[in-house]
Amino acid sequence: MTKIFKNKTTTLFVSKSDRIEKRGSYSLILSPEFYWIKKVTLPVKKEKEAIKLAPSIFEGFLPSGDFSYEVRKSDDAFIMIAYNKKKIAEDLEKILPYKSDIVDIYFAQDALGFIQECVEIDKRAALSNMDGIVIQVPRACTNTEENLDGILEKADLGKRKVKLSSFDNALLSSGDIKLIAAIFGLLFFHF
Repeated sequence: MTKIFKNKTTTLFVSKSDRIEKRGSYSLILSPEFYWIKKVTLPVKKEKEAIKLAPSIFEGFLPSGDFSYEVRKSDDAFIMIAYNKKKIAEDLEKILPYKSDIVDIYFAQDALGFIQECVEIDKRAALSNMDGIVIQVPRACTNTEENLDGILEKADLGKRKVKLSSFDNALLSSGDIKLIAAIFGLLFFHF
């Protein structure tokens, strides 16, 4: 069987100053400048319990706005991420004007958490892993030969995706809705 369509998704690391003019299918890795992150020890054992505490953990550190929270277990601690979905969506619209070109979105913390050494993003900035947290630092503060281009091929684009739209948070995924529509279509035409 010959494939008529080939879906090639390009993985890109994006910062707030980037602009993507070329149309395509993109998996975007968000720079740490898009979100706030903390590593904390809590008197709970599970991520579900820890996420309930996230708003109070970030209290006083975030600008005004409506924030969402995610939590990852990291040994005996939790990595907590706070992000403003609306603000990220607005920023991404400036970076990539065609929303339909975005296939998936990931935090650098999840996709690039494996980095151990400083990695150059561009002439102004670099990524570094400090105690298990991926941070962005000024390039002048680092002395690295490692470049982001080589690292992106190793990016872990796993199950932890950033969901920005209300549709992303729906009870049914778009695949589920298509399957249900197909079943109803078959039932309708069969009888």
